[in-house]
Amino acid sequence: MMAGAPRRPTGSSAQARFVQWVWDSLVLHGRSGRTTKSKVSRTSTGVFSEPIESGGSLSSGSRVKQYVLTDATNLDYFICRTLSDSGETFTFGSTDIYIAKPFHLRQTPFDRDFLNVLNLGNIGTVDEITYDVYVESWDGVTFDEVRMPMSFEYKSPTFRIATNATDADPDNWTTQNQTIIPRFVPALLDEPEGGDITDNAISPTIIYAAQCSGLGITRPDDPDLPEEEQTQVAVTLLALSDGWAWAKTS
Repeated sequence: MMAGAPRRPTGSSAQARFVQWVWDSLVLHGRSGRTTKSKVSRTSTGVFSEPIESGGSLSSGSRVKQYVLTDATNLDYFICRTLSDSGETFTFGSTDIYIAKPFHLRQTPFDRDFLNVLNLGNIGTVDEITYDVYVESWDGVTFDEVRMPMSFEYKSPTFRIATNATDADPDNWTTQNQTIIPRFVPALLDEPEGGDITDNAISPTIIYAAQCSGLGITRPDDPDLPEEEQTQVAVTLLALSDGWAWAKTS
């Protein structure tokens, strides 16, 4: 940060123009201009800019906010409400907020029915399109990496049957039931007309999310309309991973 800078030199000689260029580079280019919808702080250690929050939304996508989960049953996104914790009371928003699930919690990229939608008859055969993972191993001498094709049959967005399709004979494929842990606990909101919104659940799941464009996930603009009348809008919030993972149940 410049403080007490000398005045810009005058003159038209080659030496004067050079010194003027140096002055411009050090003084003008070192100044921070105003940035729309952000707060700029100039301190002795540098210049800092942070987004301004207005009306419950951010003018910039760099800040994480917290939400309370109300519905985790959609394939690729959560439905939430805004949440503010004063330390004494919770304040819940009255509008549904749609937040994309972390990638590995989404159903669409992994569900065998979606991957084989053009030929469902291939499911369970060697022609099935699978989701391939690579498993690493070390036996104390040799490091190895093996391709493992996986087939996922979803019973719900939070429960699936994972099939290891590595063997050339589908009769030898092995299966495993999986669910997401920690389990989701949706809020049970009580919304009296004209009163404060309260929650009847014990410690509902908190979702931390940030703005993210280009997710390729959409949701109905008005879920109350018949499906044929709905229009789709982009989901632009992304949930940050909070330790969730698929785990074996049986």
